[in-house]
Amino acid sequence: MSFRRVLAATALVSTVFLGCAETDSIEDLEEPTVTPKTGGGAQSGGTNGGSSNDNHALEGVVLAATNSPLVLPGTMKVHPDISANLLAQPGGTGIFKYAVQCALDKHVGSGYVTSGLKKFYGLGHLRSTDGWLAGPLDAEARNDLFACIATLMNPFGAHVDIVIEDDGGAVRDDGLDHSEFDFKEAAWAAEVIGSTVYYTVWPTEELIENCNGDPIHVFETRVCGNLPGVCHFAPGGTFEDDCQPQPTGGILCDGKEVLVTYLRYADFLTLNPACE
Repeated sequence: MSFRRVLAATALVSTVFLGCAETDSIEDLEEPTVTPKTGGGAQSGGTNGGSSNDNHALEGVVLAATNSPLVLPGTMKVHPDISANLLAQPGGTGIFKYAVQCALDKHVGSGYVTSGLKKFYGLGHLRSTDGWLAGPLDAEARNDLFACIATLMNPFGAHVDIVIEDDGGAVRDDGLDHSEFDFKEAAWAAEVIGSTVYYTVWPTEELIENCNGDPIHVFETRVCGNLPGVCHFAPGGTFEDDCQPQPTGGILCDGKEVLVTYLRYADFLTLNPACE
């Protein structure tokens, strides 16, 4: 049986069982039991499920939010500028949820920030964004934040577990064993230039070989939603050809610092149904 057929069969079985399960929102999840991590660089597990359309539509508003501290000094209350602008927008609450998951260390303060009665929980995917609590993000942290958010977007409304990795200090290791995430998906970079965010994705050869559709369109849709014509997305080459680990840590793809994503094999077609 080909690998692609194994994926399809596995995804079908997973869908049958998951359809019977009741899932909680991320706000209601208990902190996972920590088990020893095996292999790889710094890895942080999360969930891909944000709206690609909302993320693209609100990109400029999220960028403006990074020019303010995340919270009011001495509190865990979302800065009023962010509440009045980003959270007041349709879809803004959902996108901010993923921004906080990327940026906020779950072990800082209460582990969440509040806006009115709403709570936004940190998963601490990134180390480089720690300074957002007290002030605006610097250029490097801003790029990391937008790359992280992009990895967590899903144009199909599905929710799929995902692992984000790097060796250069941007990702905070969560200490969990992610060895079951053995499908290396792609490398991701975001670069803010002026008021525009530019995205580049380098798919792995494994993903390309197992995607009957256009793998570049798969990632463009994930980043841009249904408005690819006005989204600043550029395909890279393949991960294997254009990305190299650095002696001092980190991975560079065509000279850009990147985040690398991993999936479970069983979730590949759920996240990328156009590949079937």
